[in-house]
Amino acid sequence: MILVSNKYGVSVDDYQYISGEIYYDKNEKACLRKTRYFTRLEKALEDIAERETKDDLKEKDCSLQAAIDTVRYHYSHMANLMESFRESLEIGPKEESSCSKME
Repeated sequence: MILVSNKYGVSVDDYQYISGEIYYDKNEKACLRKTRYFTRLEKALEDIAERETKDDLKEKDCSLQAAIDTVRYHYSHMANLMESFRESLEIGPKEESSCSKME
């Protein structure tokens, strides 16, 4: 699982990327609930940016400008993550995946 934030993550299987809210089962294994399915990682990350934005906006009353700032913050943060991801795909020789080392 890709831990995108403290609250949301992306799981990957042979066919899709699955975004959702992270929770831990009785064995302390990270799992997802409230899942949505995407064929591209970028779309799963956009979904998480949208969810985090909604979470922030529904927690409080705010001005329109504050709402716009909140939206900009979350989408800018996700865009920066995606840009770093794309840059890392373009650089250097093939290395062993750190994901396989985590298990």
